[in-house]
Amino acid sequence: MARTPPRLADAHPALARGIVELAERYAEAYPSRALSIIWVHRSPEEQNRAFEKGYSKVDGKNSFSRHNFLPSLAADVWVYGVEEQPDGGLFEGRPGRDQGASLILRRGDLGLNSKEVWREYEQMGEIAAQITGITKPLFWGGHWARIKDGPHIEVHARDRVLELQRVLRDLGSSPGELDGLWGSNTRRAYEDVCEHFGFTKKKVGGSFPCHPDVWKRMWEELNSVV
Repeated sequence: MARTPPRLADAHPALARGIVELAERYAEAYPSRALSIIWVHRSPEEQNRAFEKGYSKVDGKNSFSRHNFLPSLAADVWVYGVEEQPDGGLFEGRPGRDQGASLILRRGDLGLNSKEVWREYEQMGEIAAQITGITKPLFWGGHWARIKDGPHIEVHARDRVLELQRVLRDLGSSPGELDGLWGSNTRRAYEDVCEHFGFTKKKVGGSFPCHPDVWKRMWEELNSVV
């Protein structure tokens, strides 16, 4: 089964802007390098296949990746060694062999050892931390405590809730103060929207209890009235 292609257009607008800025800054700082978007949106079905193969600890049924939301709240970005920079320092998808790009992801790529490869992604993460998503810096997966994910960039946890609150408000619900905190007002507003759209049991655990199906439906409704 074909996977969802990596499209910047599938990213949340703040994440898309951030990735573009990240690629431009990275290219300026490291002229022999470029970034490539490998994953943006990943459907829950694709997530479950990755889980079943042991590639992910998130199953796409009871727990969800930030990639499972549409517009997506996360992107995976690979580093490439390049002979010539692409426009904006960014490839959308894997570059072809004829584009003079060499992937840097594993030990041995471009003759680098493991620490040197990881440093390539640390440098990307350092630049990402200087770029504002909505109100907070973009978050780099290398900062996770348990599982380090060098290619992963996502919208900050508080910004995710803030954006949910904004969408709830724009759909006519009452999440209370737009503060990026999942409080009782936000919970009730979310439950009201779920009921309005006919969703049941669409609350999930964690710091962002929104279900991907609800997130997608809210954005579809929001875009239809703009």
